[in-house]
Amino acid sequence: MDQDKAYRSIYIKTALVVVPMLAMLSTSPIFIVTGNDLKLLPRIWLGALFPLTAMWVINYKLYQKFGKQKVFFVLSFVIVLSFITIMRFTFLEYFKPWRGTAIKKIPPFIVMFLVGLVNNCMILIVQALIRLSHEHVQMAREVAALRYQNMNAKYQNLKNQLHPHFLFNALSTLKTLIKRNPQDAEEYVLKLSDFLRASIEANKRATNALEEDLLIAFNYLDIQKIRFSGSIFLDNKLTDEYIKTRAVPILSIQTLFENILKHNIVSKEEPIYIVLIQDDNGTLSIKNNIQAKSLSNVNSSGTGLANLNERFLLLGGQEVVVSKTASEFIITLTPFVDEHSDH
Repeated sequence: MDQDKAYRSIYIKTALVVVPMLAMLSTSPIFIVTGNDLKLLPRIWLGALFPLTAMWVINYKLYQKFGKQKVFFVLSFVIVLSFITIMRFTFLEYFKPWRGTAIKKIPPFIVMFLVGLVNNCMILIVQALIRLSHEHVQMAREVAALRYQNMNAKYQNLKNQLHPHFLFNALSTLKTLIKRNPQDAEEYVLKLSDFLRASIEANKRATNALEEDLLIAFNYLDIQKIRFSGSIFLDNKLTDEYIKTRAVPILSIQTLFENILKHNIVSKEEPIYIVLIQDDNGTLSIKNNIQAKSLSNVNSSGTGLANLNERFLLLGGQEVVVSKTASEFIITLTPFVDEHSDH
């Protein structure tokens, strides 16, 4: 409804500009050629406003009823020309508004006929441009809405991949622990329950405060430390101010921790060292020593870094940067500024 009002408003505003211009441009040359007094031109312009305004309204109403059908164009010219005829042989003949003025000659009917045709064509072109502009805006809005819906569906699909992927690994670990150490298995279940409760709550949002995301990720590492006793070490160098003023897509840090443990050998003989560090430009780097597993031992399910990178991009963030040296694997994120932060 609001769009229809805006559409009609554009028609009215355009008419207020176009109709007076057509009145001046179509009558002035004829009036000057016939040798009339130029001082009378303003009266002629005002007189031409009435038929031109009527032509504008007629074409608008006809299009509303018939659209782009041929009957629209036929009726447009028939009605407009009939209107000109009536104007010529009734209004001009009976009312003769030039009496008492210095107007020497009224243009012949054929001249008014041709001027009416030109003016009607100009009005049709201007109104067609208005409709084309409106349709373009409408199409752009529809495309934007469809794009948003597609991005939202895609993002939800990416989010929905996280828990099944994690649960598969978690249950496999639990199965191993039950056989090897029932006491550790019990502790593992309790921590796993806490982790799932926190992560499911966070999963209701598209982004998570970095502070909350880190708590979930650290809980995840605690769970893994039960499985890999004495084999995982974390060095968190992030400042409290940084942590409290940033946000990331949900489960970002946990996803990276999971990726590290999935692709590297983790044992007491070959422990994993993970370092979290912030850079001067506001980025967050997660580093770990490289102890790559053989490809045959890695079961990739299609989640992980690609999933995280796509979630950052879908939320309007920057790409996740992957780099490595001879001894370190480094993931660099650019967290969002947390708008809900009190800092």
